[in-house]
Amino acid sequence: MDKEGLAALATFKLALESRLSSFFKARGFIHIKSTIFDNGNIVEVEYCCDEIMLKFYRSLRDGEINCMARRSFKDSDIDQGQAWLYINSLLIDQNDYSIDELLTRMPDKIVGDDEQISAIANLLEDNFHTLQHKIARIEDHT
Repeated sequence: MDKEGLAALATFKLALESRLSSFFKARGFIHIKSTIFDNGNIVEVEYCCDEIMLKFYRSLRDGEINCMARRSFKDSDIDQGQAWLYINSLLIDQNDYSIDELLTRMPDKIVGDDEQISAIANLLEDNFHTLQHKIARIEDHT
């Protein structure tokens, strides 16, 4: 891994944990995986608790930070390739939009990293129980 990619990942993970540490601790989330793509232009950080996995990603090229969720798997479970679902579409619009549909809904103005992380954090903090129920209901129907 190159230094730029590692620096991008470390910066993103620190920003997430600075804003979401209380949320993670209160709900038992632990860091499980971090991934660097395209020399740090895209970084992903995953956390899980008993019921839900969260994947936060940052695309430097697109200026986007987003979060997806899916059911957690116990050690004895096999990950059957369940889809990651965008939390914005599940919690705000009550739909699971495709990536193309989400791209058409992007804001016109550029929003900074801290503002995007805060918006995601507020959404998770205010709606975590709803997210748990939606993920469980979706996964039960697959």
